[in-house]
Formats: sequence, C-alpha cells, structure tokens
Amino acid sequence: MTHKPSIKPTLVLLHGFLGQSIDWQQHIELLSKRFNCIALDLAFHGKNAQQSCDGIPGYARHIRRQLQQQAIGDFHLLGYSLGGRVAIELCLQNLSSNEFEIQSLIIESSHFGLSSNNERSQRWQADQQWAERFVRQDLKQTLQQWYQQSVFESLPPALRERIIKQRQTQDPEILAQAILSASIAKQNDYSQALARLDFPVMLINGELDTKYQQFYQAHVKSFNHCHWNPIPLAGHNTHLEQPQTFCNAVINFIG
Repeated sequence: MTHKPSIKPTLVLLHGFLGQSIDWQQHIELLSKRFNCIALDLAFHGKNAQQSCDGIPGYARHIRRQLQQQAIGDFHLLGYSLGGRVAIELCLQNLSSNEFEIQSLIIESSHFGLSSNNERSQRWQADQQWAERFVRQDLKQTLQQWYQQSVFESLPPALRERIIKQRQTQDPEILAQAILSASIAKQNDYSQALARLDFPVMLINGELDTKYQQFYQAHVKSFNHCHWNPIPLAGHNTHLEQPQTFCNAVINFIG
C-alpha cells in the first residue's frame, strides 16, 4: 500500500506472526475517515515473504526501509503481537537515529521480553518444536494446533476456520524461519527501556486473554504517558474478535 500526501494523521499498522498487511483491510475501512492508514508486511510475510532478517532488530530495520521508501516521516504506530514487538524495537532504534517523528504507539497483545535465562531456554525449545511442525506436518494441521493454544481459545469457531484457511497458502519453510527469527527467546527485554519513550503509548488486550490482562496490568507503569485499554468480549486477537470496539479505542486514543 503506497503513501499519499494527506492532511489526516498517518497510522502505520503492523500485523502479527502468520499474518499480512491485508489482515487490516476491515479496520482500515473503519479508520480511514480519521487516518491515512498504511499497512506494511513484515519480513517473511505477505509480499515480503522472500525477505529474511535476523531477530526483532532485523524486523524493525526492514520496516524502517519500507517507511523510507514511501517517504513516511511522521506517524502513529500500531502493532499486533509480533508486530507490536517490532514496533517497540523501531521506536527504540529511533531514539538514537531521530529519523522519524513517531507521535504515539499502540501495542496490542505483545510481550516486552523475557527476564530470565530459564524462561528464554524454555521458549526457544518451544519455538524450535513449532518450527519442526511447520516443516514436517501438513500446514493445515499445524495451523489448527497453533490456533488451539490457550491465548486463542476465545476465537469463535467460524473465525478460527477463516483465519486458518487464509493462512494455509503460505510456505511452511518460510514460516519455520520466521518463528525462529522472531523468537522472544532471542529478544531483548524491553521492560526497562520502554520508560525512555516520551510520546503517548496505549496497551490493548482482550479481557478474555488472561495472560496479557495480567501482564499489562503489571507493566502499565513501565511507560510514560501510558493508557491501558482492555477490550471486553475479546481474547488475544482483539482486533479480529471485536473490530469496531478496537477501532473506536484507536480513534479515541489518537484523537
């Protein structure tokens, strides 16, 4: 999606693991009256499936290049799950480069990083197992297992099947590379660094996602100018489960 000059504020949207920029199509329709929406594909995903990178810093540098190519200089930034982790890293990289004017950050269901070596070891083993499943199993079977994880238990069955159908056209080898490259086990713990951000931040999670409900409640004070917005009747994938409520929260936050 290309950037066109607009008097409306620009909102850059980053999808999660297994997703792509078109995942935001419904939300862009709801948000476009207020914002100039730019949805970008992460490395290993969508139109950038053949673009590889190493770790979350590499994902962020890939997004930086896309922003540079489209001459997007000032914007609000929204990221879901993996996209939220990439968004945080992009904001932290920008603290030293001052390349962009990031006006606010919205993080949906994204982890800030693991604090102990034991947690990192366990997560790395789990991600290696998922990578093996993507390569060795039928992709539809692996996707069904993926969306049976507890964080996705609130997904309505019809929505779950629609997501799986959309995802099963991807290359399993590339997805295996992506999950290892993006592993939280290899990511810095951003919990302390987040206090360095000097613009408004909003944390969004679904109230039914108890993991992130508790996580954000514990970390909301890590940011300056932080707003926490749990969304009722939604789980981990809040923007798909409650799109109108999610978009209303974004509009109200940015103003």
